[in-house]
Amino acid sequence: MRRCAAAVAACLPLLAHGAWSAGDYRLNAARRDAHAVEHFGAQLVLTPDETHFLKAWRVSSSPLELPSTATVRRGSSVTAMFVFQGCARDETGRCDVVADLALEGPDGGYIPAGSMSLWSAASFPGRLHLGNGSMQVSFDLNDRTGQYKVIATVRDRVSGQSLVLRSGLQVLE
Repeated sequence: MRRCAAAVAACLPLLAHGAWSAGDYRLNAARRDAHAVEHFGAQLVLTPDETHFLKAWRVSSSPLELPSTATVRRGSSVTAMFVFQGCARDETGRCDVVADLALEGPDGGYIPAGSMSLWSAASFPGRLHLGNGSMQVSFDLNDRTGQYKVIATVRDRVSGQSLVLRSGLQVLE
């Protein structure tokens, strides 16, 4: 669990860095063109407590304080949350970001888990956004233990960019 938290803590500043340290060219371009494209980036975070995660997101001055995990016990669940930045805006100023989700089991089996809208609204350039959608991943007492992967293909439907995100999840007794 500490390793995952450390990995998330290490990755989120990189995502934020790209959002807040754009060079003068990008800043000037954004001033000239309200629909300028930023660097599109996303992070998949697995949390054991979605309510606590949402509360931490609202009150935290830094996304580094978000609760995350890389393990879950059979009979429990985790929630996949999405943090992103840099979505392209259409002519009305709105972004359209979606995610296609899947779970890969320890035996390599691939289970599609559907699609969801992460953002379909105006965006704020240079700011991290918490996706509106999340996915709960539950494990029954008879599910196999072992290493699973939560896989998400995050697509910016305005720019056509996409990212494939993977997060390992160890299912324990």
